[in-house]
Amino acid sequence: MKVDRKVNIPLYMQVYRSLLEKIRDGAFPEGALLPSERDLSHRLGVDRLTLRRALGMLSNEGLIEKKPGVGSWVRNQPSRHVEGADGRSIMFVLPRSVNRIDRITEPYISALLYTIQKELSPQGFHLVYETLGRDETLPSFIRTGGATGIFFISQMPEMILEEARAANLPAVIVNFSDDRFPSIIADREGGAYEAVLHLVALGHRRVAFISGIPSYQNSQLSYRGYRRALVEADIDWKRQVWREGDWTFEGGYRAMRSIMQEEEDLPTGVFACNDMSALGAIEAVKEADLRVPGDVSVVGFDNVEQGRHSDPRLTTVNMDITLMAKAAVRKLLFTVDSGEVHGVRIVVPVGLVVRKSTGRAAGMRRMRAVQTNGENEQSVRGAGA
Repeated sequence: MKVDRKVNIPLYMQVYRSLLEKIRDGAFPEGALLPSERDLSHRLGVDRLTLRRALGMLSNEGLIEKKPGVGSWVRNQPSRHVEGADGRSIMFVLPRSVNRIDRITEPYISALLYTIQKELSPQGFHLVYETLGRDETLPSFIRTGGATGIFFISQMPEMILEEARAANLPAVIVNFSDDRFPSIIADREGGAYEAVLHLVALGHRRVAFISGIPSYQNSQLSYRGYRRALVEADIDWKRQVWREGDWTFEGGYRAMRSIMQEEEDLPTGVFACNDMSALGAIEAVKEADLRVPGDVSVVGFDNVEQGRHSDPRLTTVNMDITLMAKAAVRKLLFTVDSGEVHGVRIVVPVGLVVRKSTGRAAGMRRMRAVQTNGENEQSVRGAGA
């Protein structure tokens, strides 16, 4: 259970993920008190400050609740699908991650699930989540009406959406647009456009783009907004730097590390398609003995809790998760009641949140690319925080 100081992941993130997995797996069951901070610090091999930072993230996401003088207890969580669940179940279906990590642990997904559950509870429904891959089909439980409705989250495999549409199942898609079902999406293109204009206004003329999975709609919309902002600022977008990420901290770290190793003319600004990629990019910059934002400014997208406590605190594009959850729940319940499935699209506005990870361009242009000897690779700077 101890953290690994040899990997390029901050200790507080390792602690957060470790505790989250144990909550999801039932090692720390619902309603149970977590071990004391002293005990957890010893088990994980970290100091109290690092542990409290991770506990604070879990608390802010509604996964645990602190009782003064008692400790932290695990709040009730949505469960995975079980055969024979009652007809008040609504499915929360995720695409399987390319790296096989359960996507329910991703900060944005976890926050969305928690918020949707809060909206459903007063209606007498409970949420059950399932993860499906490209080679899978909808469980028979869903196809035979064992669930009242379905939330498809993010970019689901084509075959699964087609199967649900053919069966006329009541469903709503969140964070992805498809004309077979009602879709609730954030203004990805507009948010990326605003983020890059922010960097341009600070004097940045070389702005890198770190994508999510390139084939995903949200990556493509983000890139359109990024490119539109550069064109309007009369900056040649074809000469900018682009690297592929995969929505994860590690993916953002690898993308930024690749930029620093391979580009002689380093960017002074970076826009990443989501916050976890942006936080990974920041760690790579800091590891290279560069400053954020003194040398490189970084902007993310999502406004997840981790970015509010990072060092520096992350400038990002805020998605109103509560508004998206309310819109999704109302649309799904209307679809259930009416029996009508229409491919309408609801676009939720976004807004830039300026924090400490962006500043004026330092004017450094031809910095020597940082080369790191893989045999002597050091742990990420700041990993003890």
